[in-house]
Amino acid sequence: MRDREETLIEQTVASILIPLEALTRALQWTASLSEAADELGVDDRTLATRLEHLHPSEQAALNTHLAYATR
Repeated sequence: MRDREETLIEQTVASILIPLEALTRALQWTASLSEAADELGVDDRTLATRLEHLHPSEQAALNTHLAYATR
């Protein structure tokens, strides 16, 4: 139970620290996830947690924005 609670806390903190708009902007111009984490002011693990647990609607919006940015 404790591991589950810690995971939920990590996911919540990651979503608070990394709003979708900031995540989108960072991923549009950075060359690596480490660089994006630095730009966002978080560590690599927090960014990875955010990316792994995007809500499906957030994932769709991120994919749309990133696809549009690479055209």
